[in-house]
Amino acid sequence: MKKKIWISVVIFSLLLSVSFPGTALHAKETTPASVQMETMAKKKTFKLSKKVYRQVKGWWTNVSSGGTDRKFTRTKMKIFDRTTGQCIDSMKIYGCKKVKGGYVIRLKNSQGEKLCYKYNKKADMMENYMGWKADGNYYSGSSSLFRGKWK
Repeated sequence: MKKKIWISVVIFSLLLSVSFPGTALHAKETTPASVQMETMAKKKTFKLSKKVYRQVKGWWTNVSSGGTDRKFTRTKMKIFDRTTGQCIDSMKIYGCKKVKGGYVIRLKNSQGEKLCYKYNKKADMMENYMGWKADGNYYSGSSSLFRGKWK
């Protein structure tokens, strides 16, 4: 009887010693990966396709006389002061969607303000909407963009 108890204790202790290190190693391997996935999800980078970028690249200007000049890259839109020519702000591109007659490009600045531009291929202009929906209730004609710099 003592021999059976002793054998079962030895087997039990071997099982415990084998199972705990495996679990500890498994936990260490998954924790950094889950942290890395959360970090990647927060960064969310977006890049315009080559096709869209070819159509929107270059200089744009606000319709209003008190506006700014703007320039698109594949990941952001840079905003330039008309008088000094210096970059005063930039907005990160968060998405682009094909719509009838063009594209809707979604942007957000560092303060969290969202807006979108609907690129109209036929008119070669960008219509401005406050928020990320190209809805007529949020249209801003004076903030819309025409191609080129203000002269």
